[in-house]
Amino acid sequence: MYQNIILIPYRDRQKHLDYFLQETVPLLHKNLPDSKVIIVEQLPGKLFNRGKLLNVGFKEFEEQTNYFITNDVDINPKEKTIQDLYASEIEERDLIRGIYNNKHGTLGGLIKIKHEHVFRVNGFPNDIWGWGSEDGALRVRTDIFKLRFQPHFLVTTKERDDQHFRCFNDQQERVKNNQKYNSKKYVKYAQTEQFLSMTEEEQKKFVSHSGLNNIDYKIIDRSQLGIFVERILVDI
Repeated sequence: MYQNIILIPYRDRQKHLDYFLQETVPLLHKNLPDSKVIIVEQLPGKLFNRGKLLNVGFKEFEEQTNYFITNDVDINPKEKTIQDLYASEIEERDLIRGIYNNKHGTLGGLIKIKHEHVFRVNGFPNDIWGWGSEDGALRVRTDIFKLRFQPHFLVTTKERDDQHFRCFNDQQERVKNNQKYNSKKYVKYAQTEQFLSMTEEEQKKFVSHSGLNNIDYKIIDRSQLGIFVERILVDI
């Protein structure tokens, strides 16, 4: 049983992955010895699907961890951030910790969430391909199930980022991989008149249409990158 599973959704970002493995993993291992880093790598051929890759990690480590931490490969926490926010437990019931999130209050970037909460909300939708919106859809799901989101940093600034993280600009990679922003997908999950008119029970039923309960994927390869890191290549 792990205390934390740290999930890295990944494809074609070798420079960022190399930095994460060389600089950040040793800090994680030092401060989170009862944890494991899992790189979930998507095969080429389709638009990137961050939410589904994270769902693969949730499913593969179901009942094996107390917490999941989602960590994009281009965001590298510094040691004090790991000690303060990754390592500490979440004492309050029904609380999700935001570690690195945008100003819109979505659950992207870095969050720490209890295992039972991930499965309670059915993870992410599986059908959001391309950049964006899966984090907003997850926030909608947690709202439906009355889970509280507590962002640690209320304002994103370069000074804050430099103090607590080392981040890389991923805009070029998004353009290279044709990752257009999926605002229409987010609308499907939050802002349609049909969705907003649903009762709470109807919204919960809607959430069950796509997520951890019906995810399909095929693991192509699994490899150990040392004792603390595993890499899973997956066809989604």
